[in-house]
Amino acid sequence: MPKHDKISDENMRSLFIQARGEMAEGKGTEAVHTLSDAFISLLKMKPEITNAEAKPGAEYVAKEWTEVFSAELQWPRLGANLIPESIEAGDPKIEFEADQFSISEAMMYYEFAIDTAIQYEV
Repeated sequence: MPKHDKISDENMRSLFIQARGEMAEGKGTEAVHTLSDAFISLLKMKPEITNAEAKPGAEYVAKEWTEVFSAELQWPRLGANLIPESIEAGDPKIEFEADQFSISEAMMYYEFAIDTAIQYEV
């Protein structure tokens, strides 16, 4: 079963399907933008994500990732960076510092975003 089939929210599921298709077509940049939209929507739907308590050992994550609000909520910082101040203001935003993204970078964003959506039963 594809991971996106575990997403009950239709709009959220369609964003993950769209991103998966973009990656299959070799469009890493488009996929990262779609996944960023999905993650922002997820944070708006489930604001409790930003207050999640850290799981034991969760602080040991790849050095390219950054702690945003808890060790559990770690959005990859590969050029599409979550702005912590925007979360505090109640209007989450992602700033794009890179113009292009590879498929492997898109896949990191995909896995993080979809795993978070599944964990929070969206």
